[in-house]
Amino acid sequence: ANLTTSGSRASGNNYWASFNTRVQYDFTRGKHNATVMGGHEATYYAYQNLSASGTGYSTNSVQELSVASPLSPPGTSGRGNGSGESYFTRLGYTYDNKYIAQLVVRWDGSSNFGPSNKWGRFPAASVAWKISDEPFMRTITAIDDLKFRAEYGISGNAGQGGAIYSNLYASSTVWGTGFLPSNFPNPNLKWEQDKSTNIGFDLHMFNNRLEIIADAYLKKIS
Repeated sequence: ANLTTSGSRASGNNYWASFNTRVQYDFTRGKHNATVMGGHEATYYAYQNLSASGTGYSTNSVQELSVASPLSPPGTSGRGNGSGESYFTRLGYTYDNKYIAQLVVRWDGSSNFGPSNKWGRFPAASVAWKISDEPFMRTITAIDDLKFRAEYGISGNAGQGGAIYSNLYASSTVWGTGFLPSNFPNPNLKWEQDKSTNIGFDLHMFNNRLEIIADAYLKKIS
């Protein structure tokens, strides 16, 4: 049995909004096919929370903080927000439905970083060869589709929250409630880069009864 009754209350709100825009143009002439796409994304998020607890409840039936004596100091609260913005473009080209190339470039910005490192540029390129459509492969009737692929790209990771500012938290002192820094600020923090190289192939055989997709990749994170 616990002779000291206790209770707590907590609430929180989270907000998230996004705006996305795309425009694409497709072009076909003879054996040539090209696609150009441009886009923009913007996101915003915010949160806030509040919590408190107390002891000495006169009854277990009423669980509101107003009947606690006393409240257990300190109550806690927090809030924060952040935003991101991205611009990107993609260019795709196919010749005779056999030779495929694609180029993508992204420019991403995040409020997690300081002014000098807010934006990152992340390109990616890929090529593919649909060898099963070549004349010398058409005599191999067991193969329905065979395509070789190669890709290289860089992607960015902004993390869950930057450390470009020092956050404060409440702390009791002999003069009353004060504030202390909870972390060390780092204005030089910047985007994490994930550099990936990948090669692979897609194989379909025996009227698509057998499918093999294989990839080998090397990924470096800095």
